[in-house]
Amino acid sequence: MFYCESCMNLLGHCGMDDEGYFNALVRMFDQALKAITELEPDQQEDFVERLERVRSEGHNWG
Repeated sequence: MFYCESCMNLLGHCGMDDEGYFNALVRMFDQALKAITELEPDQQEDFVERLERVRSEGHNWG
């Protein structure tokens, strides 16, 4: 989760046009989603909201 948020912050500061970087971010996003599904339902909401913010910001980058 933190990695995904940090990647988006980096993009916001310096921008990147690196397909490998974006592919790595997508893989980490996928891993974060899988980890969230392993949590108890009452623990998932905050993490889902954080990932939603990352996903929304990601639309600015492609």
